[in-house]
Amino acid sequence: MSDDAPVILLVFANELTDSAYLRALSAERRAIEEALDVAASHGRCRLVVETDATHAALFDRLDEVGDRLVGVHFGGHADPEGLTLQGDAGRGVPARMAGIADRLGALPGLRWVFLNGCGTQAHVDALHRRSRVPVIATDRAIRDRVAADFAERFYHALGAGQSIGASFASARSEMLAHHRAPTDALRAGEQLRLLRPGGEIDRGWPWILITPTDAPEGVDWRLPERRRSRSMLGVALLAGLALGGLGLGGLLMDRADPPAASPTPPAAPDAASDARPARATPPPGFVEIPAGRFVMGSPPDEAWRDDDEGPQRTVVFDRPLWVQTHEVSQGQWSALMGTRPSWSACDDCPVGRVNWYEALAYANALSRAEGVPECYRLEHCSGEFGRGCPQGAPQCRREVWRCGRATLTDVDCLGYRLPTEAEWEYFTRAGTTSAHPAGSTPEALADIAWYHDNHGEMAAPPRGSKAPNAWGLYDVLGSHAEWCFDRYGPYATGPVDDPLGPGEGAMRAYRGGAIASHIRAVRSAARRGLDPGQRTVTSGFRLVRRPPNSAPRYDAPP
Repeated sequence: MSDDAPVILLVFANELTDSAYLRALSAERRAIEEALDVAASHGRCRLVVETDATHAALFDRLDEVGDRLVGVHFGGHADPEGLTLQGDAGRGVPARMAGIADRLGALPGLRWVFLNGCGTQAHVDALHRRSRVPVIATDRAIRDRVAADFAERFYHALGAGQSIGASFASARSEMLAHHRAPTDALRAGEQLRLLRPGGEIDRGWPWILITPTDAPEGVDWRLPERRRSRSMLGVALLAGLALGGLGLGGLLMDRADPPAASPTPPAAPDAASDARPARATPPPGFVEIPAGRFVMGSPPDEAWRDDDEGPQRTVVFDRPLWVQTHEVSQGQWSALMGTRPSWSACDDCPVGRVNWYEALAYANALSRAEGVPECYRLEHCSGEFGRGCPQGAPQCRREVWRCGRATLTDVDCLGYRLPTEAEWEYFTRAGTTSAHPAGSTPEALADIAWYHDNHGEMAAPPRGSKAPNAWGLYDVLGSHAEWCFDRYGPYATGPVDDPLGPGEGAMRAYRGGAIASHIRAVRSAARRGLDPGQRTVTSGFRLVRRPPNSAPRYDAPP
């Protein structure tokens, strides 16, 4: 790849900044990478990605790419004070745009800046005082997945040879045709203001291409034609996008470079540039759960209902999910981790006496073993790992392995991870609305679950000895309770897309009930919180994965 290829820098916020989750930064990054893949493979540009960026990391990247930089794409939180970058202890700090604009204005090759987020009027003004390049921006909250969609369409057109102006117009036209009306791109009940030169405010479509009045020709720039050598790959400077009704500011946080994208063979010169990889299939022991929507929580009249199961809200999943058909077994744990934590030995029985931190460590270990990205960052861990409890005690929490900090590295990580609470209830219900997947009666529950009324021992039977739910998942209720990633806390109100749970709370969600549980805990909506360092006889888990190349669905599923 030639060092003189034009550079596009992708700069992305940390998705967990200040406990305010950004929902689609990873989706946007992948969408942009795929949109520019053909152009990159033909040596017309090169992509450079900075995730979880700090202020220093951003300036290091700018120094690294220097005069080759042609485009900057930012995504994350922002407000009029600045872009929110990563500071100490994982908290966001505002980075004033003036300093960033000074650095960008000194780059002779810069051709555009894409600010995909909120509160950007002051930032646009700062950029135009120091450079004469088009800026794509919006000043209000935009839906995460829609923001990723618009970015993908813009860069797909740019990679296909269209100019900046034509790419923007093409993406806008496609989005308006795709959505019933521009307001579909907005949060419910909100209007979106558009920035125009001179500060004029328009209402409606959220993005606008703002060109300096003294350099109107800037929108005519396009990527160079295909180079002869396949080794010449262009670099794109793209900053992260604003998601989930959050602003532009979450641009940069503590530096963690993402895995390189898998190489795709270059297309023939006349091949369609929007070709996509073939659909992937689940790994052994997993099934694909379809995208869709469901009502999470229990109705007020459900028997044994607890207050923490409401209010009910509609949850939407815009992409499928691979889910493990059985809970992780003792044999699987021992083969990968080399320990035997369970109360009693049985290779095909679910592993137990595993705390939340150990479940995350297992997920990372399996990701490493299969060559996919690790989904968790575990820091300051200590104690005895995976050894159950002292002297065979059925449960324990002190002096066990736990970590000072455990974070999700990427909301759309392609490695193995624990399900969120919403994902867990969605795949457990498997399309049902009754108390449990087999209906509402104890007799029907006994067909699919081992629990107090039909099992009187501390050790769970082998996995899969009861019938599965409609989506082919065994022991989702009873047997062993299953760790989820979310903190345990009150539900948010109103409809939500792919929620990650509350941003604060000491306990972690623990779902499904177990062999010793009363029927009230063995229901699809039943919830419990548990200290993440706690090990119990029946503390187990199953894993999930996001299918690669699964494009987000921006229309609400039926």
